[in-house]
Amino acid sequence: MRGGEFLDKLTWIDEELIEEADRAGNAQVQRKCKKGAWPGSRRRLAVWAGTIAACLCIALAGGLAIRHFPEGEHPVQKWSASMPAEDYFKYNETPGEEQETSSSIADSTAPYAYTRYFSGERGELETEQVIPPMETRPVFFCQANYNEDGNLYSISFSWHRQGSMEEYSNLEITAGYGEVEKPEDCVSVAVDEKGNIVEPSVTVTERDGILITARGNRKGETKTLTFENEAGWYQIEGSWNDAYEDMAELLDWLWEHPIDFARFPMEAGDAYTYVEREDFPEAFAGYIPDFTIWGYEATSESLTLKNGEPVSFEGCYEDEGRPSVWWVLESEPGFYDLEDNLGDLGELTQEAVTEALHGEQHITFTWDGFCVRIYMGSTGTPELIWGIVESVR
Repeated sequence: MRGGEFLDKLTWIDEELIEEADRAGNAQVQRKCKKGAWPGSRRRLAVWAGTIAACLCIALAGGLAIRHFPEGEHPVQKWSASMPAEDYFKYNETPGEEQETSSSIADSTAPYAYTRYFSGERGELETEQVIPPMETRPVFFCQANYNEDGNLYSISFSWHRQGSMEEYSNLEITAGYGEVEKPEDCVSVAVDEKGNIVEPSVTVTERDGILITARGNRKGETKTLTFENEAGWYQIEGSWNDAYEDMAELLDWLWEHPIDFARFPMEAGDAYTYVEREDFPEAFAGYIPDFTIWGYEATSESLTLKNGEPVSFEGCYEDEGRPSVWWVLESEPGFYDLEDNLGDLGELTQEAVTEALHGEQHITFTWDGFCVRIYMGSTGTPELIWGIVESVR
């Protein structure tokens, strides 16, 4: 959708399609559990499957009828340097009764062929003024997607902060030469108390002759600012917990710093792939316990490869009647891995492990430069985790 085509689109979903998608989604969750997917998997994080934010998705599923948002419902407002950030979303506040959201699994596929990551170049990108510095959001990802011919399809930059409900943040910029389709895991629409689909409002602002379309509002929704100029197509997305001011700051940055897409050739990015442990049986030798000595059976053991080399391991181990155990090993730990670190393996004490497990189901420690997380099922005990720690000391 180009700059002048600012009319919103509303998705109407047949009830039978929703029910069928819900059944498929439940089956998918069951399959994942049987395979031993563990909470907060790096794999899901690396491929942007998911996360803490609410599932407020753009529908790309086949078989859905789409109609245009009514023309002329709200006037196009003129931007001014003194305009407060909230005015970008002036007409988006939902009047009357609170709305609920109805979601179902989306049958969408990625419109690109390859993906590469530039997440490790945060410092360089900030120095080059490709992205703004964001000290309060410690986690950064940069994902570039490419067509079959190797040309860039889209690129996204995202900044994250974990913590309490009040602290959480997830800001993202998506850009491309033209409009970018974002494949989603689910279809989500607003409905009233009677189950009728509610048309979302949009606010359109003209700034320097360019139309900026705002969707969503502060009431627990994902929010977006979308525009297109001669440099490309851009969309800024903020989570339900991100302020209008944070999004407006990103908008002002992009206004002065258009992205140089040529800065991100496919051959310069990092390629991540996922394989079974049996494909690289010697990977992390000596750093993965033999859980069979406790009577556990491996239900899933996989490796993450970065440019063909193993950089992380995930294993799920189960035994009927006992809590499941996950062993996760990282050679390139993230910010929160290091923040949760209890110390080196040789320094751990049973008291420290027990205290760390109060209200949690995992511990984190370092071992010869690797970062290790041990997760346990909801019925697990500190004694179980401490027994594993003692066995590898």
